[in-house]
Amino acid sequence: MAQNFGGIPSHKYYVLSLYRIVLRNIPKRCCSYAFQYEIKKNLSRQLTKHKHDKSSWSVYILLDKFKLLNSYLSEGKLQEIKNLMKPLRKTSKQLKTTKILGTLTDLGDNTVQSPEEVRNLHILETYIKQKQDLGLLPIYVPKTYKINLLLPLALNDHACVNLYNIQQKLEKGSPSARMSYTKEGRNQIWFVRSPVNKGKRQSKKLGVLIRQERKDSQKKC
Repeated sequence: MAQNFGGIPSHKYYVLSLYRIVLRNIPKRCCSYAFQYEIKKNLSRQLTKHKHDKSSWSVYILLDKFKLLNSYLSEGKLQEIKNLMKPLRKTSKQLKTTKILGTLTDLGDNTVQSPEEVRNLHILETYIKQKQDLGLLPIYVPKTYKINLLLPLALNDHACVNLYNIQQKLEKGSPSARMSYTKEGRNQIWFVRSPVNKGKRQSKKLGVLIRQERKDSQKKC
């Protein structure tokens, strides 16, 4: 009797590993919160829908698209990602707008925004909300005032906060670095952890070394 691929440990491990990598890459490479939500929603729906597939050809095609999605994310090819997702998207369902998308519509701009524009509008929306909570701005602010008057103030305020945070870090002294390790079998692989590589992708050489040690330890078992 044919077994669905979800019950094969090696297949399950591969899919989950790739899924985690894609989830980490989405916020790093995509600045639009609305588009991040759309990618995650479609990805989750496809994984759930095909969880019990028994057709090797169907699974092969989906995995190929999965790897292609991760490749496009790594290279920042957002338009290619949109084209890849078109066959997967149900035309009867409309994407629920997020707060950022609502802001763009409110400002009268429905075109595709650049990452810089999305970032600036997010800073502007946060700035306006803070001032409204303090009673320094009215509930309704005309969009002309938002762009021409408040946006420069919001960007300046955001930059000042960043400079203050940097100053606080510098006053604490030079950033610390430490040695850390991961254990594969009986071996320990050591590497450096520091603010320089914090949040960055693991180096290819380290990844190759870890995978090789894992394979060697499995063979010994």
